Amino acid sequence: MSQVTNIPIDAVITWVDGNDPAHQKKMNQYLPDTKKKSFSTDPTRFAAAGEIKYCVSSILHFAPFVRKIFIVTDNQDPQLDAHVQKVFPNRSQDVVIIDHQVIFEGYEQFLPTFNSSSIENMLWRIPGLSENFIYFNDDIFLIQPVNPEDFFQNNTPVLRGSWLPSAAPRHAIRKLRMKLDKNYIPKPSYNVKQWLTAHILGFKWRFFAMDHTPYVMKKSTLEKFYTKYPDLLKSNISYKFRFHTQFNVASIVNHTSLKEGNFIIKNPNIAYLQPSKRKEGYLERKLDLCDRNKDLLFLCVQNLDQVSLEKREYLWSWLEGRFKNLTS
Repeated sequence: MSQVTNIPIDAVITWVDGNDPAHQKKMNQYLPDTKKKSFSTDPTRFAAAGEIKYCVSSILHFAPFVRKIFIVTDNQDPQLDAHVQKVFPNRSQDVVIIDHQVIFEGYEQFLPTFNSSSIENMLWRIPGLSENFIYFNDDIFLIQPVNPEDFFQNNTPVLRGSWLPSAAPRHAIRKLRMKLDKNYIPKPSYNVKQWLTAHILGFKWRFFAMDHTPYVMKKSTLEKFYTKYPDLLKSNISYKFRFHTQFNVASIVNHTSLKEGNFIIKNPNIAYLQPSKRKEGYLERKLDLCDRNKDLLFLCVQNLDQVSLEKREYLWSWLEGRFKNLTS
């Protein structure tokens, strides 16, 4: 049995309700003065479609070993108290709201921020957070019972992804385009962000690219990294919206662990859904695949605000069925 069994593991979820008028008013003050559509400021990045309730519920149902669930917000509340009290009465004290002001203490000059890539840098500063924790985007759900060993083995992170060649050529092309076209702003790239991290940590020819699974994190690894590179911390949290030069925080843990000799690499075991603007039956077929494939542990469903209420309710009903059928 893995030694991690009795080591506390917390979960952290970043969440925003972009439909909140107060949040919209705050963000509008910092939107760039341009008519050009930006990936980083697209309203869908901030819209809430009920995901947080099911993200939290999936953790409580399928990962009961998780000690605390911290929801990181900007002066907002997802109003989950009544639901948690009703369905998980013994866990009502274990779901905790953490405001940006708390984790940005000493760095308040960078607030407000509307950039998850900035906020992720500060998650390790949550008071009382366990050394080993799992970071969830709010559109990622557990769909099978999981064990601590699915995330940490002998206190070592379980990595889910694969090695890719260096993104240096792609990065160089983007920089050249910026020189040639002053109006060109590269779209923040998930893989380039990971390569930038790997590059900082000394990986020259390849980088480990993780999938959109829950991210395994170690508090001490991030603390040591930012103690060594305090200017990188300030640089990476300085952007109000996602920016193409930002590096990936979870990738710090991955590549540090790899440098220390971690060979625990597993399949992603994730189903990835983008149901907006799809042909009829897409969502049903994808969820049926999840029912048939018992190896799938995680489900990521993006841009739910762009699908019909009927489709959302179909997904929530399916998830509730999973909770009931797989835990009864």
